[in-house]
Amino acid sequence: MGYRRYDALVQVGVGASLMVLWCCFTLAVLLLAASRKISAWWLATLPWAAICLFYLSSCPLGYLQDIEKFVIPPSAKG
Repeated sequence: MGYRRYDALVQVGVGASLMVLWCCFTLAVLLLAASRKISAWWLATLPWAAICLFYLSSCPLGYLQDIEKFVIPPSAKG
């Protein structure tokens, strides 16, 4: 297994960007529902956002774990 910058950009960069967008969506729904600019029914989308964040986090974290396990050589134990 090798390391390519493009893979790192896609796995870590795009994954983290999507997670930030989901967090912004969650904050916007909370603030808009609190100020009554949108219906309280929008709060029902928050579990969906939490599920999306949970599964999206496995992409960059899993990629970094694979890089640590298969690409970076283990340190010498002394």
